[in-house]
Amino acid sequence: MITLTDDHRDALSEMINISFGRSMASLAELLGVFIHISVPQVSVIEADKIIEFLEESFDASEEISLIQQVFRGDFFGEAALALSADSCTNLVSMLTEEIGFAPQMETDKLELEALLEVGNIVIGACLGRFAELLGTVLTFDPPEIFWDRLSADRIRDRITARGDEVLRIHAKFDLKDRKAEGYLFVFLSHQCMAWLFSETDKFMAELF
Repeated sequence: MITLTDDHRDALSEMINISFGRSMASLAELLGVFIHISVPQVSVIEADKIIEFLEESFDASEEISLIQQVFRGDFFGEAALALSADSCTNLVSMLTEEIGFAPQMETDKLELEALLEVGNIVIGACLGRFAELLGTVLTFDPPEIFWDRLSADRIRDRITARGDEVLRIHAKFDLKDRKAEGYLFVFLSHQCMAWLFSETDKFMAELF
């Protein structure tokens, strides 16, 4: 596993902070509210450690939503946005109650479409801006969503089968009187992770 040095962590944190800011700005524009976000925390973990990490962060018996989106370019992989049940409820209610996102469909399908829209904005805008900072572009497949308890095999299988190493991004964001907390995981091969660190070094060298 590639070691995340302090310099790489600082550089990636700065780029992710800029990138996550864009995604939240896009979401805020959609919702018509001000969103306060914490500075994202960045780390690298092994894919098989994610469930253990989420169990420490969320209630293991709680249902979570996992919004996944494949991306391709000079580096490629899959991003997954993990949201607690409360965070999903708050985000969906913002879309449906505040701005009237209410296509004619059953409640379950409406919630699905709302979360897909949120995931598409958060993942696409964040990684799109991140790629721009690295001087490249990404293309995205349509997002997919899965929800189940953390203890469920389906969630476990979806997470652990998605690559060797994972860039973990933790961010908290507040929307009016509603709170949401999510973890964005970027699944990359060892080769893509090495490329990312190399390009990060170039990015930092151009700044100084």
